[in-house]
Amino acid sequence: MNAGGHSSLRLLTLVLLSFGIVSLAGCGRRKVVHAKTGLEFDSDQFDAGVVETNVPISHQFVIHNYDNQDVQLSKITTSSRFVTAQASTMTVPAGGDASVDVKLDLQKVGDASENVTILDSTGSTYQLNIRASYQPKVIATATPPQVSVAADEHVTVRIALQSTVPIPRIMRMGMHTELNLASAGGGRTFHLGRNSAGMYETDYEITIGRNDRHSTDYSAGAESSDELTVAFDTKPRAEVRIPISFLAAELTSSPSKLIFPAGDSIPPAQIMTIHSSDVAPTFQRTGNSIPWLKIVPAENQPNPNELAIAFTPIRAPGPAKKTIVSVMVGYKGKSRSFNIEIYAWPPGQ
Repeated sequence: MNAGGHSSLRLLTLVLLSFGIVSLAGCGRRKVVHAKTGLEFDSDQFDAGVVETNVPISHQFVIHNYDNQDVQLSKITTSSRFVTAQASTMTVPAGGDASVDVKLDLQKVGDASENVTILDSTGSTYQLNIRASYQPKVIATATPPQVSVAADEHVTVRIALQSTVPIPRIMRMGMHTELNLASAGGGRTFHLGRNSAGMYETDYEITIGRNDRHSTDYSAGAESSDELTVAFDTKPRAEVRIPISFLAAELTSSPSKLIFPAGDSIPPAQIMTIHSSDVAPTFQRTGNSIPWLKIVPAENQPNPNELAIAFTPIRAPGPAKKTIVSVMVGYKGKSRSFNIEIYAWPPGQ
Protein backbone atom coordinates (compact mmCIF):
# COMPACT_ATOMS: atom_id res chain seq x y z
CA MET A 1 0.00 0.00 0.00
CA ASN A 2 1.40 3.43 -0.86
CA ALA A 3 1.67 6.39 1.46
CA GLY A 4 -1.57 7.85 0.15
CA GLY A 5 -3.39 4.64 1.06
CA HIS A 6 -2.06 4.68 4.61
CA SER A 7 -3.13 8.28 5.00
CA SER A 8 -6.67 7.44 3.82
CA LEU A 9 -6.94 4.54 6.30
CA ARG A 10 -5.79 6.72 9.18
CA LEU A 11 -8.32 9.37 8.18
CA LEU A 12 -11.17 6.80 8.06
CA THR A 13 -10.19 5.50 11.51
CA LEU A 14 -10.22 9.00 12.97
CA VAL A 15 -13.65 9.66 11.48
CA LEU A 16 -15.06 6.47 13.05
CA LEU A 17 -13.47 7.20 16.42
CA SER A 18 -14.90 10.70 16.42
CA PHE A 19 -18.41 9.23 16.63
CA GLY A 20 -17.49 7.32 19.80
CA ILE A 21 -18.64 3.80 18.85
CA VAL A 22 -17.31 1.35 16.30
CA SER A 23 -19.32 -1.84 15.46
CA LEU A 24 -17.28 -4.86 14.43
CA ALA A 25 -18.91 -7.96 12.93
CA GLY A 26 -17.14 -11.27 13.36
CA CYS A 27 -17.70 -14.88 14.33
CA GLY A 28 -21.47 -14.36 14.27
CA ARG A 29 -21.37 -11.76 17.06
CA ARG A 30 -22.05 -8.06 16.94
CA LYS A 31 -19.20 -6.51 18.96
CA VAL A 32 -19.59 -2.96 20.18
CA VAL A 33 -16.43 -1.07 21.17
CA HIS A 34 -16.61 2.35 22.76
CA ALA A 35 -13.64 4.37 21.55
CA LYS A 36 -13.60 6.82 24.47
CA THR A 37 -13.34 4.22 27.23
CA GLY A 38 -12.14 1.13 25.40
CA LEU A 39 -15.06 -0.97 26.66
CA GLU A 40 -16.25 -3.76 24.40
CA PHE A 41 -19.58 -5.62 24.69
CA ASP A 42 -19.61 -9.06 23.15
CA SER A 43 -23.05 -8.11 21.81
CA ASP A 44 -25.52 -5.33 22.39
CA GLN A 45 -28.67 -7.37 21.66
CA PHE A 46 -30.21 -10.76 22.38
CA ASP A 47 -33.21 -12.29 20.61
CA ALA A 48 -34.72 -15.24 22.50
CA GLY A 49 -37.03 -16.11 19.59
CA VAL A 50 -40.37 -17.75 20.39
CA VAL A 51 -40.89 -18.46 24.08
CA GLU A 52 -43.82 -19.45 26.26
CA THR A 53 -45.81 -16.75 28.01
CA ASN A 54 -44.96 -16.43 31.73
CA VAL A 55 -41.55 -18.06 31.19
CA PRO A 56 -38.75 -15.61 32.12
CA ILE A 57 -35.79 -15.32 29.78
CA SER A 58 -32.32 -14.15 30.73
CA HIS A 59 -29.05 -13.35 29.00
CA GLN A 60 -25.59 -12.35 30.14
CA PHE A 61 -23.86 -9.56 28.26
CA VAL A 62 -20.05 -9.63 28.67
CA ILE A 63 -17.97 -6.44 28.85
CA HIS A 64 -14.20 -6.32 28.19
CA ASN A 65 -12.08 -3.33 29.06
CA TYR A 66 -9.31 -2.80 26.49
CA ASP A 67 -8.11 0.38 28.22
CA ASN A 68 -5.15 0.56 30.60
CA GLN A 69 -7.27 1.98 33.41
CA ASP A 70 -10.40 0.89 35.26
CA VAL A 71 -13.81 2.07 34.05
CA GLN A 72 -16.58 2.73 36.56
CA LEU A 73 -20.20 1.97 35.69
CA SER A 74 -22.24 4.65 37.41
CA LYS A 75 -25.86 3.83 36.56
CA ILE A 76 -27.96 1.05 35.00
CA THR A 77 -31.58 1.67 34.00
CA THR A 78 -34.20 -0.39 32.16
CA SER A 79 -37.01 0.57 29.80
CA SER A 80 -39.78 -1.01 31.91
CA ARG A 81 -40.48 -2.82 35.16
CA PHE A 82 -40.58 -6.14 33.27
CA VAL A 83 -36.83 -6.15 32.63
CA THR A 84 -34.08 -6.16 35.26
CA ALA A 85 -30.32 -5.79 34.87
CA GLN A 86 -27.55 -6.51 37.36
CA ALA A 87 -23.80 -5.96 36.78
CA SER A 88 -21.34 -8.45 38.24
CA THR A 89 -19.27 -5.43 39.31
CA MET A 90 -19.58 -1.70 38.81
CA THR A 91 -15.83 -1.49 38.17
CA VAL A 92 -14.53 -2.98 34.93
CA PRO A 93 -10.80 -3.50 35.59
CA ALA A 94 -8.20 -2.50 33.04
CA GLY A 95 -7.71 -5.42 30.67
CA GLY A 96 -10.41 -7.35 32.50
CA ASP A 97 -14.03 -8.39 32.11
CA ALA A 98 -17.40 -7.79 33.72
CA SER A 99 -20.91 -8.91 32.88
CA VAL A 100 -24.47 -7.63 32.96
CA ASP A 101 -27.22 -10.17 33.64
CA VAL A 102 -30.50 -9.13 32.02
CA LYS A 103 -33.82 -10.84 32.77
CA LEU A 104 -37.08 -10.31 30.90
CA ASP A 105 -40.27 -11.48 32.61
CA LEU A 106 -43.25 -10.25 30.61
CA GLN A 107 -46.69 -11.84 30.91
CA LYS A 108 -48.15 -11.06 27.51
CA VAL A 109 -48.75 -12.55 24.09
CA GLY A 110 -46.91 -11.08 21.13
CA ASP A 111 -43.56 -9.45 20.48
CA ALA A 112 -41.61 -7.77 23.26
CA SER A 113 -38.49 -5.59 23.04
CA GLU A 114 -36.88 -3.96 26.08
CA ASN A 115 -33.71 -1.90 26.54
CA VAL A 116 -31.04 -1.59 29.21
CA THR A 117 -29.09 1.68 29.40
CA ILE A 118 -25.67 1.78 31.09
CA LEU A 119 -23.88 5.00 32.04
CA ASP A 120 -20.22 5.15 33.11
CA SER A 121 -18.25 7.72 35.05
CA THR A 122 -17.01 9.43 31.87
CA GLY A 123 -20.57 10.17 30.77
CA SER A 124 -20.52 7.52 28.06
CA THR A 125 -23.78 5.67 27.41
CA TYR A 126 -24.29 2.08 26.28
CA GLN A 127 -27.60 0.49 25.29
CA LEU A 128 -28.42 -3.22 25.31
CA ASN A 129 -31.58 -4.80 23.88
CA ILE A 130 -33.37 -8.03 24.76
CA ARG A 131 -36.42 -9.23 22.85
CA ALA A 132 -38.68 -12.24 22.40
CA SER A 133 -41.88 -13.36 20.73
CA TYR A 134 -44.24 -14.62 23.42
CA GLN A 135 -46.73 -17.38 22.70
CA PRO A 136 -48.93 -19.07 25.29
CA LYS A 137 -48.35 -22.63 26.36
CA VAL A 138 -51.35 -24.68 25.24
CA ILE A 139 -51.92 -28.35 26.11
CA ALA A 140 -54.78 -30.65 25.14
CA THR A 141 -55.29 -33.96 26.95
CA ALA A 142 -58.02 -36.57 26.63
CA THR A 143 -59.57 -38.65 29.40
CA PRO A 144 -59.48 -41.52 28.78
CA PRO A 145 -56.48 -41.19 26.43
CA GLN A 146 -57.73 -44.10 24.29
CA VAL A 147 -61.10 -45.80 24.01
CA SER A 148 -62.63 -49.15 23.17
CA VAL A 149 -66.05 -48.98 21.59
CA ALA A 150 -68.49 -51.86 21.16
CA ALA A 151 -70.10 -52.26 17.78
CA ASP A 152 -73.32 -50.48 18.71
CA GLU A 153 -72.40 -48.12 21.52
CA HIS A 154 -70.95 -44.63 22.03
CA VAL A 155 -68.25 -43.54 24.46
CA THR A 156 -67.88 -40.10 26.04
CA VAL A 157 -64.39 -38.59 26.18
CA ARG A 158 -63.48 -35.43 28.07
CA ILE A 159 -60.77 -33.19 26.63
CA ALA A 160 -59.05 -30.63 28.83
CA LEU A 161 -57.65 -27.62 26.99
CA GLN A 162 -55.11 -25.84 29.21
CA SER A 163 -53.34 -22.57 28.50
CA THR A 164 -51.10 -20.10 30.29
CA VAL A 165 -53.44 -17.31 29.14
CA PRO A 166 -57.25 -17.16 29.44
CA ILE A 167 -59.00 -19.32 26.84
CA PRO A 168 -61.67 -17.57 24.76
CA ARG A 169 -65.15 -18.81 25.63
CA ILE A 170 -65.80 -19.42 21.93
CA MET A 171 -63.15 -21.81 20.67
CA ARG A 172 -63.46 -23.56 17.33
CA MET A 173 -62.80 -27.28 17.50
CA GLY A 174 -62.27 -29.57 14.51
CA MET A 175 -62.40 -33.36 14.48
CA HIS A 176 -61.42 -35.93 11.87
CA THR A 177 -60.55 -39.61 11.81
CA GLU A 178 -57.81 -41.33 9.87
CA LEU A 179 -59.90 -44.12 8.36
CA ASN A 180 -63.39 -42.59 8.66
CA LEU A 181 -64.58 -45.61 10.65
CA ALA A 182 -65.37 -43.52 13.72
CA SER A 183 -67.93 -40.80 14.20
CA ALA A 184 -67.49 -38.01 16.73
CA GLY A 185 -69.64 -35.16 17.92
CA GLY A 186 -69.10 -32.28 20.30
CA GLY A 187 -71.14 -32.16 23.47
CA ARG A 188 -71.01 -30.01 26.57
CA THR A 189 -68.41 -27.38 27.33
CA PHE A 190 -67.14 -26.64 30.84
CA HIS A 191 -65.33 -23.37 31.69
CA LEU A 192 -63.33 -24.19 34.79
CA GLY A 193 -60.98 -21.22 35.28
CA ARG A 194 -57.50 -21.98 36.63
CA ASN A 195 -56.43 -25.45 37.69
CA SER A 196 -53.99 -26.46 40.44
CA ALA A 197 -51.03 -25.84 38.11
CA GLY A 198 -52.14 -22.25 37.56
CA MET A 199 -53.18 -22.83 33.95
CA TYR A 200 -56.52 -21.74 32.54
CA GLU A 201 -58.67 -24.72 31.65
CA THR A 202 -61.73 -25.44 29.56
CA ASP A 203 -63.13 -28.96 29.22
CA TYR A 204 -65.00 -30.35 26.24
CA GLU A 205 -67.08 -33.50 26.11
CA ILE A 206 -67.20 -35.40 22.83
CA THR A 207 -69.00 -38.61 21.91
CA ILE A 208 -67.27 -41.30 19.88
CA GLY A 209 -69.01 -44.12 18.05
CA ARG A 210 -68.84 -46.04 14.81
CA ASN A 211 -69.52 -44.26 11.55
CA ASP A 212 -72.96 -45.41 10.40
CA ARG A 213 -71.76 -45.63 6.81
CA HIS A 214 -69.25 -48.28 7.82
CA SER A 215 -71.07 -50.04 10.66
CA THR A 216 -72.50 -52.82 8.49
CA ASP A 217 -69.03 -53.70 7.25
CA TYR A 218 -68.03 -54.70 10.77
CA SER A 219 -71.28 -56.02 12.21
CA ALA A 220 -70.33 -59.68 11.74
CA GLY A 221 -67.80 -59.75 14.54
CA ALA A 222 -64.81 -58.05 12.92
CA GLU A 223 -62.55 -55.82 14.99
CA SER A 224 -61.15 -52.56 13.65
CA SER A 225 -59.33 -49.46 14.84
CA ASP A 226 -59.11 -45.79 13.99
CA GLU A 227 -57.59 -42.60 15.38
CA LEU A 228 -59.50 -39.43 16.13
CA THR A 229 -57.69 -36.09 15.99
CA VAL A 230 -59.26 -33.16 17.84
CA ALA A 231 -57.65 -29.82 16.96
CA PHE A 232 -58.35 -26.46 18.59
CA ASP A 233 -58.12 -23.07 16.92
CA THR A 234 -55.48 -21.78 19.32
CA LYS A 235 -52.14 -20.08 18.86
CA PRO A 236 -50.04 -22.13 18.98
CA ARG A 237 -52.28 -24.88 17.60
CA ALA A 238 -53.25 -27.52 20.14
CA GLU A 239 -54.45 -30.97 19.25
CA VAL A 240 -54.94 -34.37 20.83
CA ARG A 241 -55.07 -37.78 19.15
CA ILE A 242 -57.28 -40.51 20.56
CA PRO A 243 -56.73 -44.13 19.43
CA ILE A 244 -60.03 -45.98 19.03
CA SER A 245 -60.50 -49.75 19.08
CA PHE A 246 -63.80 -51.12 17.85
CA LEU A 247 -64.58 -54.39 19.56
CA ALA A 248 -66.07 -57.36 17.81
CA ALA A 249 -69.84 -57.32 17.84
CA GLU A 250 -71.38 -59.16 20.79
CA LEU A 251 -74.41 -59.99 18.66
CA THR A 252 -74.43 -61.08 15.03
CA SER A 253 -77.24 -62.08 12.74
CA SER A 254 -77.63 -64.39 9.78
CA PRO A 255 -78.71 -64.52 7.07
CA SER A 256 -78.65 -60.92 5.88
CA LYS A 257 -81.54 -61.43 3.42
CA LEU A 258 -84.52 -63.76 2.85
CA ILE A 259 -85.97 -64.54 -0.59
CA PHE A 260 -89.56 -65.84 -0.87
CA PRO A 261 -91.05 -67.18 -4.10
CA ALA A 262 -93.83 -64.99 -5.43
CA GLY A 263 -96.87 -66.77 -6.87
CA ASP A 264 -100.27 -68.25 -6.03
CA SER A 265 -99.22 -70.44 -3.09
CA ILE A 266 -98.08 -69.53 0.42
CA PRO A 267 -94.37 -70.25 0.77
CA PRO A 268 -92.91 -71.87 3.91
CA ALA A 269 -91.50 -69.87 6.81
CA GLN A 270 -87.84 -68.92 6.95
CA ILE A 271 -85.62 -68.32 9.98
CA MET A 272 -83.32 -65.44 10.93
CA THR A 273 -80.97 -66.24 13.81
CA ILE A 274 -79.32 -63.71 16.13
CA HIS A 275 -76.22 -65.20 17.76
CA SER A 276 -74.72 -64.23 21.11
CA SER A 277 -71.45 -65.14 22.79
CA ASP A 278 -73.20 -65.75 26.12
CA VAL A 279 -76.94 -65.28 26.79
CA ALA A 280 -79.63 -65.22 24.16
CA PRO A 281 -81.27 -61.89 23.26
CA THR A 282 -85.02 -61.46 23.58
CA PHE A 283 -87.36 -60.45 20.80
CA GLN A 284 -88.94 -56.98 21.23
CA ARG A 285 -90.56 -55.82 18.00
CA THR A 286 -90.03 -54.96 14.37
CA GLY A 287 -89.46 -51.43 13.24
CA ASN A 288 -91.73 -51.85 10.23
CA SER A 289 -93.99 -54.53 8.78
CA ILE A 290 -94.81 -56.31 5.51
CA PRO A 291 -98.56 -57.01 4.96
CA TRP A 292 -98.12 -60.62 3.84
CA LEU A 293 -95.47 -61.56 6.41
CA LYS A 294 -95.72 -62.40 10.13
CA ILE A 295 -92.51 -61.89 12.15
CA VAL A 296 -92.39 -63.54 15.59
CA PRO A 297 -89.96 -65.68 17.60
CA ALA A 298 -89.78 -69.24 16.35
CA GLU A 299 -91.59 -71.87 18.42
CA ASN A 300 -88.43 -73.94 18.75
CA GLN A 301 -85.32 -72.23 20.12
CA PRO A 302 -82.62 -74.86 19.67
CA ASN A 303 -79.62 -73.09 21.26
CA PRO A 304 -79.51 -71.25 24.61
CA ASN A 305 -77.33 -68.43 23.25
CA GLU A 306 -79.35 -67.77 20.10
CA LEU A 307 -82.68 -66.20 19.19
CA ALA A 308 -84.48 -67.72 16.20
CA ILE A 309 -87.03 -65.42 14.54
CA ALA A 310 -89.59 -66.89 12.15
CA PHE A 311 -90.64 -64.97 9.03
CA THR A 312 -93.93 -66.70 8.16
CA PRO A 313 -95.94 -65.69 5.09
CA ILE A 314 -99.68 -65.43 5.88
CA ARG A 315 -100.68 -65.28 2.22
CA ALA A 316 -99.10 -65.72 -1.17
CA PRO A 317 -96.82 -62.75 -1.85
CA GLY A 318 -96.85 -60.91 -5.12
CA PRO A 319 -93.57 -59.88 -6.76
CA ALA A 320 -91.80 -57.41 -4.51
CA LYS A 321 -88.44 -55.70 -4.67
CA LYS A 322 -86.19 -55.33 -1.64
CA THR A 323 -87.82 -54.30 1.61
CA ILE A 324 -85.66 -53.73 4.67
CA VAL A 325 -87.14 -54.87 7.97
CA SER A 326 -85.67 -53.73 11.27
CA VAL A 327 -85.78 -56.27 14.09
CA MET A 328 -85.38 -54.95 17.64
CA VAL A 329 -84.03 -57.27 20.35
CA GLY A 330 -83.11 -56.83 24.00
CA TYR A 331 -79.64 -57.72 25.22
CA LYS A 332 -78.05 -56.96 28.59
CA GLY A 333 -80.53 -54.21 29.33
CA LYS A 334 -80.17 -52.49 25.96
CA SER A 335 -82.19 -52.50 22.77
CA ARG A 336 -80.35 -53.40 19.60
CA SER A 337 -81.46 -53.32 16.03
CA PHE A 338 -80.73 -55.67 13.11
CA ASN A 339 -81.75 -55.10 9.52
CA ILE A 340 -82.69 -57.88 7.12
CA GLU A 341 -83.58 -57.63 3.43
CA ILE A 342 -86.83 -59.28 2.28
CA TYR A 343 -87.51 -60.14 -1.38
CA ALA A 344 -90.44 -61.83 -3.18
CA TRP A 345 -89.37 -63.07 -6.60
CA PRO A 346 -91.24 -65.13 -9.18
CA PRO A 347 -89.93 -68.72 -9.44
CA GLY A 348 -86.97 -69.09 -11.77
CA GLN A 349 -85.62 -65.55 -11.24
